[in-house]
Amino acid sequence: MWQKIKRKLRSFGRKVAYYQTIFILAVIYFTVIALFSLLIKMARKDLLDKKLTGESSFWRKREVTRFDLEAIKHQF
Repeated sequence: MWQKIKRKLRSFGRKVAYYQTIFILAVIYFTVIALFSLLIKMARKDLLDKKLTGESSFWRKREVTRFDLEAIKHQF
């Protein structure tokens, strides 16, 4: 009899823990994302560089790089 009650309580506890975990992780995730978004908006930053600043295209000029053996050896 006690084993049956114990199994049912354990099953119920696992179901509660599953939904509790999802809820806690969702709250933490959306809180962090919301705070980060708010800070970025307050700082008026464009982290993805999406604003078109006078040019007619989003293409950026590539920096000219050296293509010699020394530059290739020291890439990073």
